[in-house]
Amino acid sequence: MLADADDLNELNHVHGHAAGNAALKRIGEVLSHYVEPGDVIARIGGDEFALLTVLPADQIAALQARASRTLAAENLSTTFGATFCPDDGQTASELFHKADDRLFAAKLVRQNRATVIALTERTA
Repeated sequence: MLADADDLNELNHVHGHAAGNAALKRIGEVLSHYVEPGDVIARIGGDEFALLTVLPADQIAALQARASRTLAAENLSTTFGATFCPDDGQTASELFHKADDRLFAAKLVRQNRATVIALTERTA
């Protein structure tokens, strides 16, 4: 699963980079709170995180929803893109690129909507 902080550039420009850094730290904390022992979460880019987990699709959807609600309560927004092995690919590269495509599609539709896109596309 990939998670991307929404409007981070705007936050940096309006409130400064310290606010942007605090937002990224908080997103990481929230995501870390909802993962299972042994899962891996890492910041992989300026405003993007990756989560490697063995959770099934329905639990990924619940994780995304809980994290989104928690962050929204703090005026932070994050969009998600998820993939599932073996349905979406066999290699890390295949899974990453598919998750990135789903994340991008979710951002085009509307922020905080990746759960719907990622899971609907998979089950359609």
